[in-house]
Amino acid sequence: MLVFCALAWAALGALPARAQHHVPVSLNELVDGSGSVLVGQLLSAQPRWNDNHNLIFTDYRFRIERVLYNGGIGNFEIVLSQAGGTLDGETHRLSSNPQLQVGERYLVFLDPQANQVLCPFLGGDQGVYRIDRDDIAWSLSGQAALPLDELVQRIDGLVQQRGNAAPVFHHAGPPAGVTYPSKTALPLRAPFPPAAGHTGSLTPLVEDAVAAPEPRSPLASGVDDPPAQERGLTAPVLPAWHRFALANRPIVWDEWPHDWWVSPHDQYMMSRWNGIADDLNRISGAELTTWAWGNDRFEMVGFPDNATMIAQFGAGWGATTLAITYSRWNGSGVILESDIAMNPAYCWTLDESRSRDGADSCWGIDATTLHELGHGWGLAHPWETENVWWDSVMNYSPKEFRLPLLHADDTDAARTSYPGATLNTDGLISMYRTSDNANSNEATYSSAFPASLTLYHGGALNLDGIQVENPGTVAWSNPQVDIYLTQNWNTWTDTYYLLRSAHYSVAVNPRATQPLTVNPTTIPATLPTGRYFPTLYLPLTGDQFTRNNTAAGSPTRTVTVRNNVVALAPTTVWQTWSTGHIGPSGSWEFSLPVVAGDTYELSLCSADGGWANFDSVLEVVGVGSNDDYCGLTSRMSFVSATTTTRTVSVRGYSVAAQGDFTLAYRRSPPDLIFRNGFD
Repeated sequence: MLVFCALAWAALGALPARAQHHVPVSLNELVDGSGSVLVGQLLSAQPRWNDNHNLIFTDYRFRIERVLYNGGIGNFEIVLSQAGGTLDGETHRLSSNPQLQVGERYLVFLDPQANQVLCPFLGGDQGVYRIDRDDIAWSLSGQAALPLDELVQRIDGLVQQRGNAAPVFHHAGPPAGVTYPSKTALPLRAPFPPAAGHTGSLTPLVEDAVAAPEPRSPLASGVDDPPAQERGLTAPVLPAWHRFALANRPIVWDEWPHDWWVSPHDQYMMSRWNGIADDLNRISGAELTTWAWGNDRFEMVGFPDNATMIAQFGAGWGATTLAITYSRWNGSGVILESDIAMNPAYCWTLDESRSRDGADSCWGIDATTLHELGHGWGLAHPWETENVWWDSVMNYSPKEFRLPLLHADDTDAARTSYPGATLNTDGLISMYRTSDNANSNEATYSSAFPASLTLYHGGALNLDGIQVENPGTVAWSNPQVDIYLTQNWNTWTDTYYLLRSAHYSVAVNPRATQPLTVNPTTIPATLPTGRYFPTLYLPLTGDQFTRNNTAAGSPTRTVTVRNNVVALAPTTVWQTWSTGHIGPSGSWEFSLPVVAGDTYELSLCSADGGWANFDSVLEVVGVGSNDDYCGLTSRMSFVSATTTTRTVSVRGYSVAAQGDFTLAYRRSPPDLIFRNGFD
């Protein structure tokens, strides 16, 4: 039996960007990018071998009921070819390809290259709606359901907007000068290296341990948070996760060559699975630079181009396909081979701050690889068999929530499939919640911090809802959640401040997901002003895997902390105000009433009574600024041209310039004998 595992996403309008294998495609993009759009009934399904006789395709014959956009398909019948089917005792399946049933009615969006690619439907499952007896159209991606008449009306409107334009699907390719490596494909029936065995294989590399935040005293006052519900939610025991087959342990992978810039991240992701199922993944260590389909080897292919895919399979990358895992097995149900490939026509990154940015065109190599390795040993998407509310690396989560982490459902699947757990105590925290969607088999993801905001001292930071999970085998109790503001996203480097700790009296059992509610946290006046990322930390005694103990929201969302403006009342003698606290990209503002003709002096210099322990900039808005008047500190003097109120700002010279200061200030009126025109 043979399986092709890939992901497809549905997007009606502006849904969150979800993908690992097919990019998310909106309804507008489906209409603009399709060769044809039709409603029809599936009359028959006829399997056949491709010309290379290494892949089964199924020819689906449709009777056309209605053509919504005609790109030359006729008006009566059409035959669409899709990879997968059963023939001669073998079954081949591309799991992201729609699973169609003879006799059912469908609304389909056809790829302009239909019958020349592995899936004839634009966007994979996103491009197919099953029409039930009540004329409700159900997206086979599991993302949407709506009345057929409403869907057709929306499509008709978009078709009118498109007019006679040729099909276009826009996507951002790799940045200029960036190339993605790939092994060289061996031609069909070439002599292949023998299947890799355990003897001589190596343990994949493990990432360096991540640093935990150093102990801090909380700056904010303590808050009593709402009690947690009595028991955490647990996914159904079976089939919460679903296997299509199972590879024997250990799986020996031909890893990415070690001189590739993406290496050894494939090994890092293998090791994350190994932490759950001991010795599940190993590497051959051979650093092979060739690959082939049908050679009984488990291969990390890299990024093969379209010509290579056509040579291997007789069909190329689809317009929306990001990545695919090819696996095959026979009647024994044991996977004989899995090959993982990623599409070089798209942008890929190892930078999680880009891959988790919904507006960024680059996709995450780590999260995709971890997901594909799950397919490599036989794990399917949970929503294929369940109405999913829980989190999983196998889910089609929006980009913001696509983390390279194994959740409780994933670890349960691996641990059950390959007994002998090595990870016993483990806690995972997320700055979001997952919940059920009544109109979808997919989970709904809700961010605890959905938008950037500015808070003044004394204001409240709200986190709408978070959750913790127990991916281990040992129950733990009374979780503590530390709430931080950090200078850098999702890391404990440079500046960070502990606001407070939230405490919950609840037991978190293995496999459980525990939703938690966080009450508002007051921003204290002692917190330096600046731009921060809200960050959570789950301290857990004995935790054996700490990469999932830190949680951050979207890398594009920040909290800007500002001081309540201080009113200065200068006199003819030096006065001081203290103490101001400047954080990353922070500033401290004052209001300064000025009188026309008076001279005003503002100083951070010690000679005047001021002070600062960082490289400072002093600015009077609308007048000017000064940097480094006395060493690294600043001083300003000006004669006011008008009677008004000015804003005075103290800030750091750079993001790294942070610290405390005392501001000295005075005013000097002109000599009174000359005031009012006396000479």
